[in-house]
Amino acid sequence: MGGRFDATNVIVPEVSVIGNISLEHTAFLGDTIEKIAFEKAGIIKHRIPCVTMNPSPAKDVIADVARGLDSKLTTLDPNDIEVLENLPTGPKFRFKGEVYRVSIPGRISAKNAVLALSALELLSGYQERIFPYLKEGLATVRWPCRLEPRGNGILVDVTHTAAGSEALASDVSEIYGKVILVFGILEDKDAEQVCRNLSGIASAAFVTAPSCERAKSAEETHRIMKYYLPDAECCGSVAEALDKAVKVRKLGERILVTGSFYMAEEALQWLNRTSQ
Repeated sequence: MGGRFDATNVIVPEVSVIGNISLEHTAFLGDTIEKIAFEKAGIIKHRIPCVTMNPSPAKDVIADVARGLDSKLTTLDPNDIEVLENLPTGPKFRFKGEVYRVSIPGRISAKNAVLALSALELLSGYQERIFPYLKEGLATVRWPCRLEPRGNGILVDVTHTAAGSEALASDVSEIYGKVILVFGILEDKDAEQVCRNLSGIASAAFVTAPSCERAKSAEETHRIMKYYLPDAECCGSVAEALDKAVKVRKLGERILVTGSFYMAEEALQWLNRTSQ
């Protein structure tokens, strides 16, 4: 989950990057943006530069920690990023007068790319070793299960937070329009808000639970989803939900599997079985 007590924090990096902060892992990181930002800022090291794009109040907390460690903080403004195209293959965007393509779908990928670009600029040997390959690297990078088309018209995504589901719904609506939703989520996530966000892009929904002891029951998730999509169906497994979704979809209609890394895993297993 990243932050002060994460195992990776034993590393002393050349630059630290703090990505988007939202109310996630609240049992461990705290129940406010400020508390979570403090934990995330725990990766900042003495006199090691840091890059972030978080707005206040998270930015203010990060800045305080950076100041105390004599760390040069670069704060980026998302308004400086102009998304020119939002395509199934990833966004095309302009930043500091340069045009880039990143091959991970979703507008958030443009923001993440700018975070990476800004961090790379701070590395030693940037001009010789890195700069000549930036555009090629962004255009060919792969991050599995981020609104990823996996064949047979099925999209797989690991979104499991309220903020993430809001961004996902916006991207799906812009790129694909309505989709058939196959959804399950873990017990400690904000199922109410995620269901609300995703219901707006669903022509139909098949609700289930991933095979994980931390999963919210299919029945409970179905109860929440039915409030927003009265015709949502409850299924006993991810495989059953996908089987039903494939049977009812119209020509050219996409199926979106999301809600958890565990949902993505079972979707990929189903795809491997059914494609043989």
